[in-house]
Amino acid sequence: MTRGIKTFYNAVMFEKILENPLFLIAFAIIFVWNLILTLIFVRLKIHYNKLTGKVDKKTLEAILDQILRKQESQEKEQKQLTTNLESLTQNTNFHLQQIGFLRFNPFHDTGGDQSFILGLFDKFKNGLVITCLHSRETTRIYTK
Repeated sequence: MTRGIKTFYNAVMFEKILENPLFLIAFAIIFVWNLILTLIFVRLKIHYNKLTGKVDKKTLEAILDQILRKQESQEKEQKQLTTNLESLTQNTNFHLQQIGFLRFNPFHDTGGDQSFILGLFDKFKNGLVITCLHSRETTRIYTK
């Protein structure tokens, strides 16, 4: 009989606890906190599996060493690419960057614009101008 009384007493106490709003609020907070921690754990587990998924059974130290070696080699390669880019940028200053072409008629007794001027310049305005003057008797080419 005492066992039945204890069960009844426990059931009554449980109902009283469930009726208490503070208990329900605390239970909801604990439930939400547990859900958040579960989501964080799942994200960490997925991240860890991505980190170690392509690696054979090794220790975490070996995996991190491998990542550091790759990072160092990529930093060296990036420095080399940066110096190559700087040298290429400096070299392109002397390549042809401005080209101009103009056809004209220097003499009114010839037909059409058969004479021309061609200008080829680098970034510093150094370059070459080719002038071709076409007349009825001759064609003359000048360079400067």
